[in-house]
Amino acid sequence: MKWEVKDEKNCRKAINITVEKDDIKKVYDDVFRNIKNNAQLDGYRKGKAPDDVIKKRFAATIKEEVQKDIVPKAGTEVLEKLNLHLVTYPGVKDVRFESDEKMTFTLIAEVNAEFDLKEYRDMKIAKKELKEVSDADVEREISRIRQQRGTLKEAGRDMVKEDDYVTVGMLGTVDGKSEADLTGENEMIRIGSNTVPAELENGIKGMKLGAEKEIKVKFPKDYVNKKFASKDAVFKVKVNGIKTLDVPEFNDAFVTGLGGKYKTVTEIKAAIREELKKQAETDVKGQNLDMIFKELLKRNNFEVAEGLIEHEAKTILSRYENQLQSQGLSIEKLGLNREEIKVNYNKTAEDNVRLRYILRKVAEAEKIEVKDSDVEDEIKKIAATTNEDTDAMLKRAKSSWDALKAQFLEDKVVERLMSFIK
Repeated sequence: MKWEVKDEKNCRKAINITVEKDDIKKVYDDVFRNIKNNAQLDGYRKGKAPDDVIKKRFAATIKEEVQKDIVPKAGTEVLEKLNLHLVTYPGVKDVRFESDEKMTFTLIAEVNAEFDLKEYRDMKIAKKELKEVSDADVEREISRIRQQRGTLKEAGRDMVKEDDYVTVGMLGTVDGKSEADLTGENEMIRIGSNTVPAELENGIKGMKLGAEKEIKVKFPKDYVNKKFASKDAVFKVKVNGIKTLDVPEFNDAFVTGLGGKYKTVTEIKAAIREELKKQAETDVKGQNLDMIFKELLKRNNFEVAEGLIEHEAKTILSRYENQLQSQGLSIEKLGLNREEIKVNYNKTAEDNVRLRYILRKVAEAEKIEVKDSDVEDEIKKIAATTNEDTDAMLKRAKSSWDALKAQFLEDKVVERLMSFIK
């Protein structure tokens, strides 16, 4: 058996393999013998047909079975000898087998990216600093909690104002055709919430109870439902009801009614401040990391396997679909095309794949490693914090142990990178 390796773009290698007569003969003979012994042809007893009759009658089957046996075995043998670091399952193309003299085929193998890590300790990043949580921030969060616990009641007036919850019947048309997604008998809109186009909100504001009106709307180009993005629409609207939100007073009784561990206004304000501080720390860290990652990607531009990019794009798409599903939506409901979305995610997917390679290189350069004991210790800490059974959590973690180690390693690398920016 002979082979020739040709490097192609995107970490692909085309391995042209030739399997010669000596390697084919035993397989060919075994396949032929098995077919002959089981062949039932008119005029012959089972297994007694002449060889030339069997070869002619079952030529295609013999060829197919020989290929099915030789190609995977020969491919595996060559890959083992080449000792390539494969990242996706190899593909086969251009199989040629016209007789038992010679078989040729090409194995397409995607391998690990190889690159020299560029300097990363001197990155000039405009570091985002953590801002103190203000009293106004705390009050905004309190207002949000109160609104969540509020009760809708009749407004007691006949004109729509800002912050009203308005029930409308509406018929939306685009290009003269009514659209089911823009039509409803009792749709509730909060004026000022920006959940519908501004022209629609502004058109409803000031209308009287029972009034009807036509409102022209220009959907923005980035509208969530791509079916209507940049489109002109006309809404026939009738105001069926006007309500306001009755917000409860914020006092100790309200806090107790939330059912948590906090019993007083003072306690929950302190807890809210602490939670907002944690959120702010997470946001600032995320922004700084985003800048670091962009700089690393800019400095380290190299090709990665298309198979890895495709897998990552599918993963991103799956997460997006799960997020939509949690909101009662779907790609189809939003008028989006699944394949177009996946293509749009390809750049993000490629960056994600490249970034993983870069972070591993940084880990090597910084001599950062994660041992099994490190993972166990971290899981034990999590179990203690969440009051879960440590042994049960460790047992569950075994099925994704390598992924956990990779994540913990990435976390350590991220902390080291953060220490380099001033």
